[in-house]
Amino acid sequence: MIRHTKHIILLLIIFAASGCIDEYDPEFKSDFERLLVVEGNIHQGAGPFRVRLSYTVPVDQPNNIPGTGFEVIIIDDLGHEFSLIYTGDGYYEGEPSGFEAEIGRKYKLHLFSPETGKTYESSWETIGEPVQIETVYTQAESHEDPDFNHNLQGLQFYLNTGDFATDTTYFMWELIETYKYYSNYALAFIYDGEMKEAQTPDSLYVCYRTDAINQIFTSGTTDLAQNSLSGYPLHFVDTETKRLMARYSILVRQHVISGKAHLFWKEVNELINNNATLFASQPYQIQGNIRNINNDSEVVLGYFSASGVSEKRIFIDRPSALDFYYPLTCELYTQNLESIFKSLKSKWPLFLTKDYSTGFPIPAYPPDQSCIDCRDNGGVVEPPEFWIE
Repeated sequence: MIRHTKHIILLLIIFAASGCIDEYDPEFKSDFERLLVVEGNIHQGAGPFRVRLSYTVPVDQPNNIPGTGFEVIIIDDLGHEFSLIYTGDGYYEGEPSGFEAEIGRKYKLHLFSPETGKTYESSWETIGEPVQIETVYTQAESHEDPDFNHNLQGLQFYLNTGDFATDTTYFMWELIETYKYYSNYALAFIYDGEMKEAQTPDSLYVCYRTDAINQIFTSGTTDLAQNSLSGYPLHFVDTETKRLMARYSILVRQHVISGKAHLFWKEVNELINNNATLFASQPYQIQGNIRNINNDSEVVLGYFSASGVSEKRIFIDRPSALDFYYPLTCELYTQNLESIFKSLKSKWPLFLTKDYSTGFPIPAYPPDQSCIDCRDNGGVVEPPEFWIE
């Protein structure tokens, strides 16, 4: 499934909650309209396929509300129906072996809420012929950024496709990054009421983190000189964080989507990148493909799409030609440790490293435990199954 990014939906929610006004008004309106948000995709082959349903919330609330209690069915153009089961947090998922979607077939999403009695359906979406990814490659680049007093150094990722059969093909790319990184210091001691020497100093030193890239990448291919894309720019990874410090991998999923889906995500991307006043426009102008079958005037946000998918994964070692700007050291405490530890009893066990500044190693405590425990930066210590050194 295409992982529609949270910040995209959040922006749609902001506009939906605010309406079309000319100026920013910090007072939130009491006549907020709760809207259904639909995110989902089906592609060729076996699932599991997932759909997420949620409801918008006012701007002053951080998270939208999961849509629970729905009957969620995917229907094909032969009349076959495939039910999805609620798995939590607004997600509905089919069995991995439930059915296999086919290239050239049409599919639509059917939703029914027993709570409200409302029925929703998407338009029909056809799974197109997938186009292979020829190469994904990088180039060391320097990008200007007004938030930094220096140009950002990093790797810009690019993509070449293989040939596609038709003159007009629409693409959307889904990117999932995984990177290996190290903590700043090795574990040396553990304090849980008494000081103990760590038996496995490297156990919290190396981690692997996986994240979806929260950007929209989409392109149409009308009027190209050749039936392929060359040098399409994907994301840029700078050296302000640890993402490139050891080894980096990117999985690129290339979706061949419909012209209507392409227009939807192109308009959402333009809305996000619009530098005009925040509330200069609202999402009602961006037409998704979900509707209340009994009430066309009800606004429903989001899109259910079908796509032909191909994918490619590459690995990148730490680039030697770049300067890195992430902090190499952390604040360490070596004095009054017992009193510090007693005040932090609810957070035991505490992890310590060794400080050599006095000429011989002594226990040193970093208040930011992520300096020792790499898991605190969102990673896990076990490498993923696909990882290659």
